[in-house]
Amino acid sequence: MNTTRPSRPRRGAPRWERIFSLGPGRWRGRFKRAEPFGHLVLDGFAGAAASRRLAAELPRPEAMLPGGARRLYWRDVRSLGPSFTALDAFLSSGRFLRWLGAVTENPDIIRNPARSCGGLFYDQRGMELAPHIDVNCTVPGRRRAASVMLYLNSKWLSPWGGALELSDSPLAAPREAILPVLDRCVVMASHEASWHGYRAIRTPRRGPDGRWVFIVNYYRPLLKADAPAHRNVSVPGALLARHAARAVS
Repeated sequence: MNTTRPSRPRRGAPRWERIFSLGPGRWRGRFKRAEPFGHLVLDGFAGAAASRRLAAELPRPEAMLPGGARRLYWRDVRSLGPSFTALDAFLSSGRFLRWLGAVTENPDIIRNPARSCGGLFYDQRGMELAPHIDVNCTVPGRRRAASVMLYLNSKWLSPWGGALELSDSPLAAPREAILPVLDRCVVMASHEASWHGYRAIRTPRRGPDGRWVFIVNYYRPLLKADAPAHRNVSVPGALLARHAARAVS
C-alpha cells in the first residue's frame, strides 16, 4: 500500500492555486451575483511572502514606457524576475484558463497570445480614468471576455482615490469601489456594459507617487451578435457628471 503523503507547498510559495479548492460552480455563482456586472475580489491571492517578492521585482518608473498622460507600462513582465515569471505562467496555464472559463461561462477562453495588451501599469499621482468600456478586438476573431488585475501597492487608503469603480452606466454613480491594496486580485467581466474607471490619484507627498497594477486580458470566440470592433469607449464629461452626482447626494 502506498503510504506516501501529499507534499505540502514549500514555505513562502505562491498561494494562488487555492482558488481551485472551491469548486468553479460556487465561484461562478458569486461572479454572476456580483453587481453591477460579473466580478470577483480575491484578497491574499499570492500570499504575503510571494506578494513581497513581486513588489521587490517592480521596475523603476523611469525605466518604463509612457502609455498616455501620467501612465507608464511594462508589457512583458517575464523579464522582471522569477516571481513575475511564475505569476505570468500561472495566469496562462491550462488549469487557470479552464477555471476562468467555467467562472465566466466562456469555455473557449484564451489569453492574448501576443501579449499586445495588458501588462504592468504604474499610474502616477494626478491620473484619473474616466468611466469606460475596454477595447474589445485585440485578438483577431475574438472578443475580450474578462480581465484579471493584481494590485501591488504596499499601502493604500480610500482618500487617495484610485479605487476601481464599477457601474452599469457611464453617468451613474459607481455601485462598487475596490481599493487597490496589496495582493488584491480582481476578476472582471468585459463586455459592452462593463463600465469602470477610477477617480484621480491623490496620494500625499510622503506617500506613494502612484498605483501599481498587473493586468491580464482574456478572449472568447467571436459571436454573430457581438458589437463591432472598437477601441476604448468613454463618454466625454462622464467623470464630471459623476462628481456632480456625488455632490448632490
